[in-house]
Amino acid sequence: MGQRECRLALRSDAGWEVSEEMSASAQKRLKTAYRRVEERINDPYNERSMYRESSDVLDAFVSGDDFNLGEVLVALTSLARWHGAKGVVESHSGESNRSLCTSFWFDRLYNTIMRLSFSEERDRRNGSPSNTNSPIKLDPRISFNDQGLLLARGFALGLIKEADKIGRESLIGIEDGIFYGVGFTALTPFVVQVYSKWKGIEVADREEASEEPEPYRELIRNLTGGREVIKKALIDSCDFHLSRSWENDDRETYEFADPVYAIYPVEILMFLRIRQLLDLPNPEVDHPLLRGPIGTLPANGCEMNPIHSRILARIMTYSRKPKLIAKGKWSQCPSVLESRILRYPADLPLVHMLESPVWARSL
Repeated sequence: MGQRECRLALRSDAGWEVSEEMSASAQKRLKTAYRRVEERINDPYNERSMYRESSDVLDAFVSGDDFNLGEVLVALTSLARWHGAKGVVESHSGESNRSLCTSFWFDRLYNTIMRLSFSEERDRRNGSPSNTNSPIKLDPRISFNDQGLLLARGFALGLIKEADKIGRESLIGIEDGIFYGVGFTALTPFVVQVYSKWKGIEVADREEASEEPEPYRELIRNLTGGREVIKKALIDSCDFHLSRSWENDDRETYEFADPVYAIYPVEILMFLRIRQLLDLPNPEVDHPLLRGPIGTLPANGCEMNPIHSRILARIMTYSRKPKLIAKGKWSQCPSVLESRILRYPADLPLVHMLESPVWARSL
């Protein structure tokens, strides 16, 4: 990609300012989020619908059975959220980060399908896979906030090669218009700029864009600064993270609405990982988000397990079949489908999505 310039839309909001009382209430906020995470995995209904039924859908998918792409997408998302919650609980108990890795790979597979959907739709409309310069504007496929979470998690988990790929895809996707919700998240502009600075890629703001929150901006400015220089900005960024970890409502959507991400400071860990990759020392930061195993950097990454590899192979097999591309096999997942799934409350059981008239109309 060289020195390709990419432009980001950033959002400014006075309500994003970090209050002086935030650190004092952080522990209470984390306890509330942790309780919601425990409720997710301890509910037998969720265990059946999010884990067992979703696993059955993907087992049928990889076995070669006919499949409904909408159900495959929901299964991937449900399993990612299930294992994410399980991973938080395991980390809290001092266990391994295996479930957090499993969650990452399910989300990565979902992301792969949506990218293929976009690129194949573009190629079909252009009439030739080699013609990618058409002015035709396609509907976006991927949440910009979700892209930032995926990028940050890759680095947080130590999956450097995969995270590097996601970073490049993020920069290209911004230019190609694959993302929706650009301008409505502070997370993704921050992590993309950290990634770009690490890679030596210039990233310019859009003319109409506002500045990102000051704590994030301070970290970007001082990515290679001394430990004491970044210490306060790290604490302020942790406070900002918690200030954006409420449940979505009719007036506001939050970067870390899912309680897993309220607890798991992926963007802070990504920043620390990048410094580690640059052979820079990180400061010891006394903040509730960075205490305990989930607030520390694991030494080793985690590869795909066999089921993830089989799902990826199945995805790639179908994406390479011209007849299926012509029929729009992956184009059964327009942006409206994804956005409707993501508008449901974070802990709504899978079966409620599938029975919803909105969902039924989308398929």
